[in-house]
Formats: sequence, structure tokens, C-alpha cells
Amino acid sequence: MEILDQFATRGVNLSRIESRPTGQYLGHYFFSIDADGHVADARVADALAGLHRISPATRFLGSYGRADGHRTVVEPHTSDSAFRAAHAWVKDILSGASVVPEYTSGASPTA
Repeated sequence: MEILDQFATRGVNLSRIESRPTGQYLGHYFFSIDADGHVADARVADALAGLHRISPATRFLGSYGRADGHRTVVEPHTSDSAFRAAHAWVKDILSGASVVPEYTSGASPTA
């Protein structure tokens, strides 16, 4: 489930998931997936980075455009611009440019 979460939390639809036994021992499988999006899309790249953190032996076989030529429609919060804005926000926090309110007991933290 942790692997699937990498895609789901970033709004990346998996259009195909296949599992095959590796032949090493019972219960040991490899998976092959097709994802809607391209590795150049921030959400897909971020999902792949998360996948690699969980499973460093992941093999990337390629990223190809859709056969029908259409772009994948994504929710606004998973768009490339949303990822750029989020990364810029964190960068501002780290540089001290963004003021992060301190949490005080009994107060409701804002996010």
C-alpha cells in the first residue's frame, strides 16, 4: 500500500498494474505499472522519487506520451504550478522569508 500511496497522494492515476512472480521464492513479485502522466510532470516525478525512497531497486523503463495525443487532466492541487508553488513556499520557510507562526498550547495551528 505504501507504494500505491506515492501515486495516489499526488493524483497520479495508475492505468495498469501487473504483478509477476520473480522466481526467487514464493511470495516474491515484481510489478509493472502504467501511469497517466509523464516523468517531466512534477507530480509524476515526485511520485517516482517517493517510490525510489521505498524501493531503491526500482527500474524505470521509460516515459512516453499518450497514444491519443491528449494531455492528462489533473486536479489543480496536483498541477505542476501547484508543486512549484509548494516548493517555493518551503524554500521561503527555509530562507526565513516566510514567517511561520509558533504553535502555542490551546491554539489551533493553521496549515
